[in-house]
Amino acid sequence: MPETLPKDKSSGYVGCVLRFIFFLSGIGVLGYECYWWLRYGYWKGISVLSLLKTASDWKTSTDWIGFYKLLDHIPLFVALIFLAFLFPDLD
Repeated sequence: MPETLPKDKSSGYVGCVLRFIFFLSGIGVLGYECYWWLRYGYWKGISVLSLLKTASDWKTSTDWIGFYKLLDHIPLFVALIFLAFLFPDLD
């Protein structure tokens, strides 16, 4: 009977830390949007597309118009919290 090697627990911790970072980032973005609304009186929604445009050299093209509209309508805080729950355990 072959012996099984003990599992490395560090990969489980990495997954847990990454989930926590995604979740905390989503809550932070939502907090920033709430602060903006309370301070200036209008909702400054931050979408996934606005993050991609800010963080990289992302240009809106005329090819995938529906895809760009979808990315523009998904709030960033929802996407980050969704990624936090979607991220695997890595056990």
